This record gives sequence, structure tokens and C-alpha cells, in this order.
Amino acid sequence: MERSVYTRRSIDGWLAKLDEPVRSCLIPFRVKMEEDGLRPGTVREWLSKARLFLAYLVEVRRQKPESAQPSDITAFIRARLRLCRKKCGRAPVYFVGWRCGYTVAIYRLLREIQGQWPPTTAWSLRLEGYRAHLVGRGLDKIYVRELCSHARRFLQYIDKRGFAIEDSQQSQVTRYFSFAARRKGCSWMEVHQRSVQDILRYVQGEWPPGSTPSPLLFQFKAYLQEQRFSSGRVTKHVSVIRQFLDYLRKQNIVPEKTQLQDLYGFVELKQRQYRQRNGGPPKNTSELSCSPKFGRRIKV
Repeated sequence: MERSVYTRRSIDGWLAKLDEPVRSCLIPFRVKMEEDGLRPGTVREWLSKARLFLAYLVEVRRQKPESAQPSDITAFIRARLRLCRKKCGRAPVYFVGWRCGYTVAIYRLLREIQGQWPPTTAWSLRLEGYRAHLVGRGLDKIYVRELCSHARRFLQYIDKRGFAIEDSQQSQVTRYFSFAARRKGCSWMEVHQRSVQDILRYVQGEWPPGSTPSPLLFQFKAYLQEQRFSSGRVTKHVSVIRQFLDYLRKQNIVPEKTQLQDLYGFVELKQRQYRQRNGGPPKNTSELSCSPKFGRRIKV
């Protein structure tokens, strides 16, 4: 007789000994896994992990599986971690892999019981809207996934602290960046800050507050498109000019009265910032070459 047959029989006997409501949750869970073609060994392992969670949920949390929340899973993992430390005298060597051994079964179980997992939240709906917005912009799917990954961290952070992204203030976002910087490196933080600012602009219309782009920026973009610049070059040049206009505003310089020395001052500032971040000068400054073209355009 094949080994898988013995495994199925042992699962039958094991399930028969369980109490309600754990057994009534695990029987359809087992049927669904077998229908999906999972190996008997995997079915047995996931049933075991799911039973531990259900027992904890019913006996300790006094919660029904139909109303389980992510906080219940977090509490269960903490309880199992305490038990592991008590038995072994230490935490698991590979904590993420150890945790996934439980959550992969629990997530699938709750999807079968509740219809979806994780449950829909305000921030998850906002994230899906942002994802659709990025796809609509024609961005590469890998870049979309990266932006959404960064946005998810920020949305979860503000959700735990009880404030909505629509009402986010600059001081709150600054505190978040300080919090995130303690856990990640500089290069990651640069990408993360740009991603968070992008979703804030998507939700609030502008970020930081009061930074609505100058009409000159749209005029310059239209000019580049008329000259048949590629979309990549248009995006790159407009990004540079946005920074240039911000520099002029801080210097109290009207764009129509821009002088050549103002452009040199901007270039020197960007080079200084680059050296501070990277420890050396940039290889080239070709991305700034559109600034004189912009200066000629706004003076026409």
C-alpha cells in the first residue's frame, strides 16, 4: 500500500478525535487542499498548524474563526514564540521561516472560512486604488510592485496610529521617516521617501502641502511634447525643472527674471547635495542641460 494512503488514514483518525468547532473547520479545509492537489504530507502538516491556531483562537481569545483578525494571528505567533523559547531556551534561528510555517496554513484556512484574507481595510482599499493609478500611468509592473510595497509600510504605520492618509500632516510624515530610518539604510530610505511622497500626492493632490506645480511646468512639458521628445526624456526634464522652480521660489526669484548665475547656483547646489549623499561628484550633469532651454522658453 502506498505511503500516501497510510497518511490519509492517519489524518482520518486524527480528525475524528478532535472536538468541535475545530473539527468542523478542519474537515472542509482538508477537502479543499486535497482538491487543489497538495501532497498528503503537506495536508497533514498544515492541518496540524491550523488546529493549533483554532484551539488558541477558541480557548484563549474566545473568538470565532469567522471573525478572526490579524491581531489574533499576531497574538498566536507571540504565544508560540514564548513556548519555543521555554522549550529550547532560545528563539528560532530563522524566525521568518519559522513564522511562515504557521502563517501559510493559517492564511489559507481563514481564506476558506472568511472568503478572503487578509480582511478588507480602509488602507488596503486605498492601496488597491493607488496600484490601479500606477498601472494607468503605464508604469512597469516591477516598479508598480516596488512602489506599492513602500506605500504599504507607510499605510500600515499610520493605520496603527489612528490617522488617515487624507489628513496626514508634514510633521507626522517627518516623524514616520525618522522611525523608518532607524531600521533601514540610506539608499533604501531615499527610494522609500519618494514612494511615500508619491502616494501622498495621489491622495491629497499635492505634497508637501502648498507645493502645487507652477503653470510654467505644464507649459514646458507641452513644449517638450511639441518638439517630439520621448516620454522618458520629458519625464526626466520636467523632474529637473520642478526642482529648479522650487529653488527659484526659495531664493525669491521670479522665473521670468532668471539669470544665468541663478542656473549656476542651482547646479552647484545639486552637485553639493550629490557629494554629501554619495561621497563624490556625479559622473555627468547632462540631466541639467534642459534648464537653459527652459529659461529661453519662459522668456519668449
